[in-house]
Amino acid sequence: MKKDYFDTLLGLLRKGSVRRFTSLEGDTLGKENLNDNIFSGRVLEEDLTPQVHLVLFGAGHVGKAVFRLARLLDINVTVIDSRDEILIPEDFPGADLIKVDYSDLSSLKLDVYNPYYCIFTHGHFGDKECLEWCLHQESEYVGMIGSKGKVKTTFEKLRNEGYTEEQLSRVHAPIGIKIGGDTPAEIAVSIMGEIIQVYSSKANRSLADIPLLEEVAEKGNGVLCRIISKKGSAPRQIGTSMFVTADTVYGTVGGGALEKRTIEDARALQGDALLKEYVLNPKGDLNMICGGDEEILFQRVE
Repeated sequence: MKKDYFDTLLGLLRKGSVRRFTSLEGDTLGKENLNDNIFSGRVLEEDLTPQVHLVLFGAGHVGKAVFRLARLLDINVTVIDSRDEILIPEDFPGADLIKVDYSDLSSLKLDVYNPYYCIFTHGHFGDKECLEWCLHQESEYVGMIGSKGKVKTTFEKLRNEGYTEEQLSRVHAPIGIKIGGDTPAEIAVSIMGEIIQVYSSKANRSLADIPLLEEVAEKGNGVLCRIISKKGSAPRQIGTSMFVTADTVYGTVGGGALEKRTIEDARALQGDALLKEYVLNPKGDLNMICGGDEEILFQRVE
């Protein structure tokens, strides 16, 4: 595989999920294609998905509550508001904070993977403007807070301005799943429940390790090792990857004897690809106690 392929893959992942097909047998073993299955025989199909990055329009009580829940889930967050006095780093530790006037979002540029947009501006004064901006972005999730009446009024205004039903159908409004409750914390639980529901509902979902893919795209000259299947209590999920070069290892396929052997096999790889099964119990040659089996695909990157 050419490392330039990973630049293309990363570009697509900025917009959200990418359907990836990987050939697991025959002359095409280890070859990949995006969006369409061009292979015959055994093929791994994945919805390759970066970790969600929440973009919150509004740093008020609901924004703070959503931020806290997102961080419990190890989700990165960008917080946008028009007020200096509300964008306090101590209230949003580790978040990217952006001050912008909602009436002029033309200068707003975000450089994140898989953004999920949540709109709850102060007094709803900027909701419509933020929603218009979001509708011009590529994203798997846009949610806007508000009553059914307020949402209906906002949608009517947007229809009159030329927005289509297809565009408006993307919007989760009122935002969140119905659980009852009306405190900021309860509303945040509702919102995060819907977000989890959206990103976890994809069939064959596989989490993309963006830092590892960036290393592959930058350096090349190594072997990408990816878990293709697992049985029993194997330590990592399908799609977990590790990149092995002559002198460095990025990522992990689970540690221990399995990882040591995988690194050795990667550095000894002959040819462009190999699919190998590892037995993870005391009866196997790795003498591991976790149980189960794993298949790992080795792909040479140049």
